[in-house]
Amino acid sequence: MNIPDYDGIGIYKITNPHNGKMYIGASRNVKKRIKEHAAAFKRNRGAKGFGSDASEYESFVVDVLEKIPYGNTEAAMLERERYYIEMLDTIRDGYNMVLNRVETLDCLQKHRARYANNPSMLEYIDELIAKKHTPIEEPNAERYAIKIGLDESDHVALHKYAERQGETISGYIKRLIKQDSGLEL
Repeated sequence: MNIPDYDGIGIYKITNPHNGKMYIGASRNVKKRIKEHAAAFKRNRGAKGFGSDASEYESFVVDVLEKIPYGNTEAAMLERERYYIEMLDTIRDGYNMVLNRVETLDCLQKHRARYANNPSMLEYIDELIAKKHTPIEEPNAERYAIKIGLDESDHVALHKYAERQGETISGYIKRLIKQDSGLEL
């Protein structure tokens, strides 16, 4: 199983080249998620939808279908995942088992009003709102910028350039260092 060199938010596809079946997934860190899939396959766990095909995991091909810019929400990411699952019909003819269901922010706000007298339900709804509808920020981007001596305007410019290249700031910096020095980070 190939591990893509993309550690940002995205939608990915795992394809079994022996039968053409696919699995569509979404993650805040595609590279890390694919490594988790590979580890689960090795341990023969977490591959329920793959059935006996999971034993062929080493030949599976991974592609990043869409790189999602930081600042989008998890709900938006999951909507894109749903789009690809439906478009490629990977529930009927693939390894996906269910379509995800993402409540819109408006719907969750209506539930908040409906359950105004139920503190535990309000807490649950607020957790959903915070998790699914808060923009996903690039991890440690500000810390990296400070560490290498960038002021705020430099950081903003670097973020925009990396985003235009379809990369995270850290991925962009690592690629530049590798190009200039040949070092693998």
